[in-house]
Amino acid sequence: MNRCLLPVLDFSRRSSDAELMDCPTSSEQLLGNTLRQFRWINRLLTPCHRLLRRHVLERMRSDPLRAWTMLDVGSGGCDLPIWLITRCRREGLRLTITCMDHDARVVQFAKQRVANYPEIVPLHGDALTFAETPPATWDFVFSNHFLHHLSTPHVRHCLQQAIRACREQCIMSDLVRSRFSYALYTALATLLWRNSFAYDDGRLSIRKGFTKREALQLVADHPLLNSMRVQTVFPGHLVFLGTTSLTNGAAIAPPTAWTEPI
Repeated sequence: MNRCLLPVLDFSRRSSDAELMDCPTSSEQLLGNTLRQFRWINRLLTPCHRLLRRHVLERMRSDPLRAWTMLDVGSGGCDLPIWLITRCRREGLRLTITCMDHDARVVQFAKQRVANYPEIVPLHGDALTFAETPPATWDFVFSNHFLHHLSTPHVRHCLQQAIRACREQCIMSDLVRSRFSYALYTALATLLWRNSFAYDDGRLSIRKGFTKREALQLVADHPLLNSMRVQTVFPGHLVFLGTTSLTNGAAIAPPTAWTEPI
Protein backbone atom coordinates (compact mmCIF):
# COMPACT_ATOMS: atom_id res chain seq x y z
CA MET A 1 0.00 0.00 0.00
CA ASN A 2 1.26 3.47 -0.88
CA ARG A 3 2.32 5.15 2.35
CA CYS A 4 0.90 8.45 1.14
CA LEU A 5 -2.64 7.06 1.44
CA LEU A 6 -2.93 7.57 5.20
CA PRO A 7 -5.16 10.68 4.94
CA VAL A 8 -7.75 8.87 2.77
CA LEU A 9 -8.07 5.65 4.76
CA ASP A 10 -11.50 5.13 6.31
CA PHE A 11 -11.31 4.96 10.11
CA SER A 12 -15.06 5.38 10.63
CA ARG A 13 -15.63 1.61 10.74
CA ARG A 14 -13.65 -1.54 11.41
CA SER A 15 -11.76 -3.03 8.49
CA SER A 16 -12.73 -6.54 7.39
CA ASP A 17 -9.44 -7.32 5.60
CA ALA A 18 -7.55 -10.48 6.56
CA GLU A 19 -4.09 -10.22 8.09
CA LEU A 20 -1.18 -11.87 6.31
CA MET A 21 -0.11 -13.98 9.28
CA ASP A 22 -3.60 -15.49 9.53
CA CYS A 23 -3.25 -17.06 6.09
CA PRO A 24 -2.43 -20.78 6.53
CA THR A 25 -0.09 -20.66 3.52
CA SER A 26 1.86 -17.59 4.61
CA SER A 27 5.65 -17.79 4.88
CA GLU A 28 6.68 -19.70 8.01
CA GLN A 29 9.94 -17.76 8.11
CA LEU A 30 8.14 -14.41 8.12
CA LEU A 31 5.62 -15.78 10.61
CA GLY A 32 8.40 -16.84 12.97
CA ASN A 33 10.08 -13.45 12.62
CA THR A 34 6.77 -11.76 13.43
CA LEU A 35 6.24 -13.86 16.55
CA ARG A 36 9.75 -13.05 17.76
CA GLN A 37 9.16 -9.34 17.17
CA PHE A 38 5.96 -9.41 19.24
CA ARG A 39 8.13 -9.40 22.36
CA TRP A 40 9.36 -5.90 21.59
CA ILE A 41 6.04 -4.70 20.19
CA ASN A 42 4.39 -5.73 23.46
CA ARG A 43 7.17 -4.14 25.49
CA LEU A 44 7.13 -0.81 23.68
CA LEU A 45 3.58 -0.38 22.43
CA THR A 46 1.17 -2.22 24.74
CA PRO A 47 0.12 -1.85 28.39
CA CYS A 48 0.09 -5.62 28.94
CA HIS A 49 2.92 -5.84 31.44
CA ARG A 50 1.26 -3.14 33.55
CA LEU A 51 -2.09 -4.89 33.31
CA LEU A 52 -0.65 -8.23 34.35
CA ARG A 53 1.18 -6.68 37.28
CA ARG A 54 -1.91 -4.85 38.49
CA HIS A 55 -4.66 -7.39 37.91
CA VAL A 56 -2.87 -10.74 38.14
CA LEU A 57 0.30 -10.45 40.20
CA GLU A 58 -1.26 -8.21 42.84
CA ARG A 59 -4.17 -10.62 43.26
CA MET A 60 -1.82 -13.60 43.48
CA ARG A 61 0.28 -11.86 46.14
CA SER A 62 -2.82 -11.60 48.32
CA ASP A 63 -2.90 -15.41 48.55
CA PRO A 64 0.69 -16.54 47.86
CA LEU A 65 0.15 -20.18 48.88
CA ARG A 66 -2.61 -20.77 46.36
CA ALA A 67 -2.00 -22.50 43.02
CA TRP A 68 -3.38 -20.13 40.36
CA THR A 69 -4.44 -20.73 36.75
CA MET A 70 -4.80 -18.57 33.65
CA LEU A 71 -6.05 -18.93 30.09
CA ASP A 72 -4.26 -16.75 27.53
CA VAL A 73 -6.47 -16.52 24.42
CA GLY A 74 -4.61 -16.04 21.15
CA SER A 75 -1.26 -16.17 22.90
CA GLY A 76 0.99 -16.18 19.83
CA GLY A 77 4.63 -16.82 20.66
CA CYS A 78 4.01 -16.77 24.45
CA ASP A 79 6.32 -13.83 25.24
CA LEU A 80 3.84 -12.47 27.79
CA PRO A 81 3.30 -15.83 29.56
CA ILE A 82 7.09 -16.31 29.72
CA TRP A 83 7.49 -12.87 31.28
CA LEU A 84 4.69 -13.53 33.78
CA ILE A 85 5.99 -16.97 34.82
CA THR A 86 9.47 -15.52 35.25
CA ARG A 87 8.03 -12.94 37.65
CA CYS A 88 6.05 -15.62 39.49
CA ARG A 89 9.14 -17.80 39.92
CA ARG A 90 11.05 -14.85 41.32
CA GLU A 91 8.32 -14.16 43.89
CA GLY A 92 7.58 -17.79 44.75
CA LEU A 93 4.06 -17.66 43.26
CA ARG A 94 2.48 -20.68 41.59
CA LEU A 95 0.75 -20.13 38.25
CA THR A 96 -0.12 -22.42 35.35
CA ILE A 97 -0.97 -20.77 32.03
CA THR A 98 -2.90 -22.48 29.23
CA CYS A 99 -2.01 -20.71 25.97
CA MET A 100 -4.56 -21.16 23.21
CA ASP A 101 -4.02 -20.35 19.54
CA HIS A 102 -5.91 -21.42 16.42
CA ASP A 103 -2.80 -21.69 14.19
CA ALA A 104 -0.96 -24.99 14.57
CA ARG A 105 2.25 -23.38 13.28
CA VAL A 106 2.08 -20.77 16.03
CA VAL A 107 1.46 -23.44 18.66
CA GLN A 108 4.51 -25.39 17.47
CA PHE A 109 6.62 -22.22 17.63
CA ALA A 110 5.32 -21.55 21.15
CA LYS A 111 6.08 -25.10 22.32
CA GLN A 112 9.70 -24.64 21.34
CA ARG A 113 9.94 -21.32 23.16
CA VAL A 114 8.43 -22.61 26.40
CA ALA A 115 10.39 -25.86 26.58
CA ASN A 116 11.95 -24.69 29.86
CA TYR A 117 8.64 -23.45 31.27
CA PRO A 118 6.50 -26.44 32.30
CA GLU A 119 4.04 -23.97 33.84
CA ILE A 120 3.07 -22.87 30.29
CA VAL A 121 0.93 -25.25 28.22
CA PRO A 122 0.42 -24.28 24.55
CA LEU A 123 -2.84 -25.61 23.17
CA HIS A 124 -4.11 -25.74 19.59
CA GLY A 125 -7.77 -24.76 19.54
CA ASP A 126 -10.41 -22.28 18.46
CA ALA A 127 -10.79 -19.77 21.27
CA LEU A 128 -14.42 -19.21 20.38
CA THR A 129 -15.28 -22.78 21.32
CA PHE A 130 -14.02 -22.89 24.89
CA ALA A 131 -17.69 -22.89 25.94
CA GLU A 132 -17.17 -26.64 26.04
CA THR A 133 -15.06 -26.26 29.18
CA PRO A 134 -16.78 -26.19 32.59
CA PRO A 135 -17.58 -22.74 33.99
CA ALA A 136 -15.01 -21.08 36.25
CA THR A 137 -12.22 -23.24 34.85
CA TRP A 138 -9.44 -20.66 35.19
CA ASP A 139 -8.74 -17.97 37.78
CA PHE A 140 -7.85 -15.45 35.08
CA VAL A 141 -8.68 -15.16 31.40
CA PHE A 142 -6.40 -12.85 29.44
CA SER A 143 -5.98 -11.78 25.84
CA ASN A 144 -3.87 -9.27 23.98
CA HIS A 145 -4.64 -8.18 20.41
CA PHE A 146 -7.04 -11.07 19.88
CA LEU A 147 -10.51 -9.51 19.83
CA HIS A 148 -9.91 -7.38 16.73
CA HIS A 149 -9.59 -10.59 14.67
CA LEU A 150 -13.29 -11.29 15.33
CA SER A 151 -16.54 -9.94 13.93
CA THR A 152 -18.47 -7.71 16.29
CA PRO A 153 -20.98 -10.43 17.32
CA HIS A 154 -18.08 -12.78 18.02
CA VAL A 155 -16.31 -10.19 20.15
CA ARG A 156 -19.36 -10.06 22.40
CA HIS A 157 -19.56 -13.85 22.43
CA CYS A 158 -15.88 -14.15 23.36
CA LEU A 159 -16.32 -11.67 26.21
CA GLN A 160 -19.26 -13.71 27.50
CA GLN A 161 -17.15 -16.85 27.38
CA ALA A 162 -14.31 -15.13 29.22
CA ILE A 163 -16.66 -14.05 32.01
CA ARG A 164 -18.07 -17.57 32.23
CA ALA A 165 -14.66 -19.26 32.23
CA CYS A 166 -12.92 -17.20 34.93
CA ARG A 167 -13.12 -17.43 38.70
CA GLU A 168 -11.44 -14.11 39.41
CA GLN A 169 -11.12 -11.71 36.49
CA CYS A 170 -10.80 -11.45 32.74
CA ILE A 171 -8.48 -8.88 31.21
CA MET A 172 -8.93 -8.44 27.45
CA SER A 173 -6.71 -5.80 25.86
CA ASP A 174 -6.98 -4.63 22.27
CA LEU A 175 -6.33 -1.72 19.95
CA VAL A 176 -7.96 1.67 19.64
CA ARG A 177 -8.77 2.45 16.02
CA SER A 178 -7.45 5.94 15.35
CA ARG A 179 -5.38 7.89 12.85
CA PHE A 180 -2.93 8.82 15.59
CA SER A 181 -2.24 5.19 16.53
CA TYR A 182 -1.95 4.27 12.88
CA ALA A 183 0.51 7.06 12.11
CA LEU A 184 2.62 6.37 15.23
CA TYR A 185 2.82 2.66 14.53
CA THR A 186 3.65 3.27 10.87
CA ALA A 187 6.60 5.47 11.83
CA LEU A 188 7.96 3.01 14.41
CA ALA A 189 7.39 -0.13 12.36
CA THR A 190 9.15 1.39 9.37
CA LEU A 191 12.26 1.80 11.50
CA LEU A 192 12.15 -1.23 13.79
CA TRP A 193 10.35 -4.23 12.32
CA ARG A 194 11.49 -5.63 9.01
CA ASN A 195 11.43 -9.00 7.27
CA SER A 196 8.16 -9.97 8.93
CA PHE A 197 4.41 -9.35 8.80
CA ALA A 198 4.62 -6.80 11.61
CA TYR A 199 4.51 -3.69 9.42
CA ASP A 200 1.50 -4.58 7.27
CA ASP A 201 -0.44 -6.62 9.82
CA GLY A 202 0.19 -4.17 12.64
CA ARG A 203 -1.26 -1.27 10.67
CA LEU A 204 -4.21 -3.38 9.54
CA SER A 205 -4.80 -4.51 13.12
CA ILE A 206 -5.27 -0.89 14.18
CA ARG A 207 -7.84 -0.43 11.42
CA LYS A 208 -9.63 -3.54 12.73
CA GLY A 209 -9.59 -2.17 16.28
CA PHE A 210 -12.29 -0.38 18.26
CA THR A 211 -13.35 3.06 19.34
CA LYS A 212 -14.27 3.61 22.97
CA ARG A 213 -17.90 4.09 21.94
CA GLU A 214 -17.96 0.76 20.08
CA ALA A 215 -16.40 -1.00 23.06
CA LEU A 216 -19.01 0.41 25.42
CA GLN A 217 -21.79 -0.66 23.06
CA LEU A 218 -20.45 -4.22 23.10
CA VAL A 219 -21.02 -4.56 26.84
CA ALA A 220 -24.03 -2.29 27.31
CA ASP A 221 -27.42 -3.74 28.29
CA HIS A 222 -26.19 -7.31 28.38
CA PRO A 223 -26.88 -9.38 31.52
CA LEU A 224 -23.41 -10.97 31.51
CA LEU A 225 -21.40 -7.98 30.35
CA ASN A 226 -23.05 -4.87 31.79
CA SER A 227 -20.77 -4.99 34.83
CA MET A 228 -17.67 -5.14 32.64
CA ARG A 229 -15.53 -2.02 32.68
CA VAL A 230 -14.02 -0.55 29.53
CA GLN A 231 -10.91 1.56 29.95
CA THR A 232 -8.65 3.36 27.53
CA VAL A 233 -5.00 2.77 28.37
CA PHE A 234 -1.91 4.43 26.94
CA PRO A 235 -0.60 3.77 24.36
CA GLY A 236 -3.64 3.38 22.09
CA HIS A 237 -5.41 0.48 23.79
CA LEU A 238 -8.81 -0.47 25.15
CA VAL A 239 -9.14 -2.92 28.01
CA PHE A 240 -12.24 -4.94 28.91
CA LEU A 241 -12.15 -5.82 32.63
CA GLY A 242 -14.73 -8.11 34.16
CA THR A 243 -15.39 -10.60 36.92
CA THR A 244 -17.48 -13.73 36.67
CA SER A 245 -21.24 -13.19 36.89
CA LEU A 246 -22.72 -16.39 35.43
CA THR A 247 -24.05 -18.50 38.28
CA ASN A 248 -25.86 -21.32 36.53
CA GLY A 249 -22.94 -22.49 34.41
CA ALA A 250 -25.03 -22.55 31.24
CA ALA A 251 -23.26 -22.77 27.93
CA ILE A 252 -23.43 -19.73 25.69
CA ALA A 253 -24.39 -20.40 22.09
CA PRO A 254 -22.10 -18.72 19.57
CA PRO A 255 -23.48 -16.47 16.82
CA THR A 256 -24.53 -18.39 13.75
CA ALA A 257 -22.51 -16.35 11.24
CA TRP A 258 -18.73 -16.70 11.51
CA THR A 259 -17.42 -13.78 9.54
CA GLU A 260 -14.57 -11.32 9.46
CA PRO A 261 -14.94 -7.98 11.30
CA ILE A 262 -17.69 -5.67 10.09
